[in-house]
Amino acid sequence: MRIATVLAVVTFEVFLVRAGAATPDEARWETIQTHLKADRFEEALAAFREIEKTSTTNADLPAILLKIAVGFCRVNKDREAIPLFQEIIDQWPASSSALKADLEIGKAYYKLGDEEKMVQYYENAASSKPSPADPYGIACSEACRHLGDYYMKKHRWADSLKWWLRWEPNSWCGTCNLSMKADREDKILFCSVQMELESGRPERAIQRLEQVALSPGGGLNENLMVLLVDLCQKNGKLAELEYNLQAARQKPSGLTSYLEMLHQAEKGDYEPLWKQISHLNQHPFIHGVPLVARVLATQGERVKPFLMQKLKDAEADRKEGGDPLWILVLLGAIKAPETQDLVKPRIESEKNVHCLKDYFYALALLGTEKAYAVIRDHADHAADNRQAAAREVLERYPKPGSASLQLP
Repeated sequence: MRIATVLAVVTFEVFLVRAGAATPDEARWETIQTHLKADRFEEALAAFREIEKTSTTNADLPAILLKIAVGFCRVNKDREAIPLFQEIIDQWPASSSALKADLEIGKAYYKLGDEEKMVQYYENAASSKPSPADPYGIACSEACRHLGDYYMKKHRWADSLKWWLRWEPNSWCGTCNLSMKADREDKILFCSVQMELESGRPERAIQRLEQVALSPGGGLNENLMVLLVDLCQKNGKLAELEYNLQAARQKPSGLTSYLEMLHQAEKGDYEPLWKQISHLNQHPFIHGVPLVARVLATQGERVKPFLMQKLKDAEADRKEGGDPLWILVLLGAIKAPETQDLVKPRIESEKNVHCLKDYFYALALLGTEKAYAVIRDHADHAADNRQAAAREVLERYPKPGSASLQLP
């Protein structure tokens, strides 16, 4: 810690104590909070070590140390954070902070590329039982969800299914709880379908999806719709699916609309599809992309000339161009190599943090090592909003190839 900072901290603490505003311990707590708010995590840790020697409020210690460790991770200093998480687990094993540390240390190891350690700590949390420190079993629930997601990304469907079946959504909000339960059912169906495909049974996979799609009051989420249509296309079953949709008493309008958009895109009729997203007042990284954007992205190189022309129109302030931000995200999604050179100057001139996230998202979608080098460079060395935006994109998509067009 710099000498000037040390002097400033000591002076601030002495002032609080002499002014009668705080006891020495309270003054140090205030100092730690000040450092945390300013992202001075080394200084916060040094102040914590001082209060650790004298504090009589030991119940607060693991929670404060957890905040410091999470702060280190937020600024990509995961190696510094890991011993702090481990300290919490070892010294305060019965605390709620220890359960949270199991989850956070797992995330840190994942960012560092040590997936074996990540799984170890997530499984530790997943084996926890409800206790006074965690009466609702939230740590176990979160760990199961993380493991389900992890194995899905690895295409280890049986392992993923095991954790989704163990995941018990838990939320004080009734609406959120219903949403999480629906998400759980979708993930279970997705893994089951993928296991059928691994076993060489595509027709059974199609049957599973179609049964849900055509059930009264049922339906598929957009990701499962995409999967169903893709399977039908590959296995010559698309006409049969469309016939069954027409024959169904309750037509799944979302699936029907998706099929109509795909036919339109295959004809090269991109303009009506583009109009649905060209002036959307939302940010792809934060809000997700509408299904129509995924439809356009399925066209790959075919849609590239159309998008490049739209970008020229947008840069010339022509109304038909639309929002260049959406164009760049789609160019990244179709792996257009021009994306990086188009995005970089916009990153340097942009100040809005949400737009910056979208530009870094476009680079993550491009997925090249060079594109990720740009994101990492800004995460490590940029200032203000550029650094914050780059770090958030890296947190969600830490490696090349991990990004995809996310539906809302």
